Amino acid sequence: MRTIPTLVCVALALGATGLAQAQLTVKPDGQWRSVFGMGLSHASGNTDATTLSMTGDAVRATDLYKLTGYLKSNYARSGGA
Repeated sequence: MRTIPTLVCVALALGATGLAQAQLTVKPDGQWRSVFGMGLSHASGNTDATTLSMTGDAVRATDLYKLTGYLKSNYARSGGA
């Protein structure tokens, strides 16, 4: 088992939980609003499987326009029999 990468992923996941919010509030005041999330799973037995997913949404709205952006990333790795 690769201990260092697993510990780094766990530390990042725990740190990201403080950034997560329940929902994205859109107000037409010209300020950026954002929500970020992260998920990690690891299973071991006959095979080792690790999955990491990250999401992010951002919005800036005024009375005239609304600008939105999002990021989604998935990483998976498995090995063994």
